[in-house]
Amino acid sequence: MNHTPLMFASRACSVDVIDYMVAQQQACFWSGPESVKRMIHRRNAEGLTPLIFAAWGGSVPVMQRLVELGATIDVTDFSGFSAIGYAAWEGHTEAVKWLVHAGAPWAEHSDSDGCTALMFAAESGHLETVKYLSLLSLRKDKERTEAAKADEFSLAIDGDRTIVATTKHPSPASPTTWSSTDSEPDWPSCPSELHINSTDHDGNTALAVAVQGGHLNVAKWLVMEACCDASTCDQWDNTVVDLCSTDECAEWMQTYLTNVVHSCWTYKTHL
Repeated sequence: MNHTPLMFASRACSVDVIDYMVAQQQACFWSGPESVKRMIHRRNAEGLTPLIFAAWGGSVPVMQRLVELGATIDVTDFSGFSAIGYAAWEGHTEAVKWLVHAGAPWAEHSDSDGCTALMFAAESGHLETVKYLSLLSLRKDKERTEAAKADEFSLAIDGDRTIVATTKHPSPASPTTWSSTDSEPDWPSCPSELHINSTDHDGNTALAVAVQGGHLNVAKWLVMEACCDASTCDQWDNTVVDLCSTDECAEWMQTYLTNVVHSCWTYKTHL
């Protein structure tokens, strides 16, 4: 495995041990700043770095210390599995939040199979992490929708003449909460290109991997609160109901698809 002592310390979430190791390295007369940098960026046989081990262990103080020492926030292992992907897989919501605010690419694919951090959290059944990443995705989608509306306004300057062309639906003010009963006529109703409905290379969404894992509580949140599209199919034309690993999941999803219209958009942006 080629684990270094710093990797073990990072996985064990020990800032004191990390500081001791760095101090010892700096005290060696033949060592310099480059030796500490190499220690921070060293990988094991799978490509994991100390920061990835810290994210895996869910330690915000250790991740913060490693970044202060020069660790790269968007580091991935050799399979493309990112630090935020490891944190999401283990359900370390606080670690995921810290990585997001530190600039980790949470919306992008987090491994070579095209999975996102949201998919990892959904597949492993970590509801609180799913809630956080879902709300992030929905806020991102809202910002993109409003940006698209803003692009509908054009400003052209022709000599001394200023021509302003506007549309009949100006962008509304950004509310902190909204639901299907609010006045939002220009909102899309769950198009497949939104972040919340991103797919991996097999065509699976976060909802699909949640039902495959039998995590009904996660599936309910994604459908009822995050408005994840439950009508999509993977590349083999399997529906979400087909992918359910438990009868309970399959029965609930079938009932939902039969009786509920996809027009929710019910959530709060409390980030």
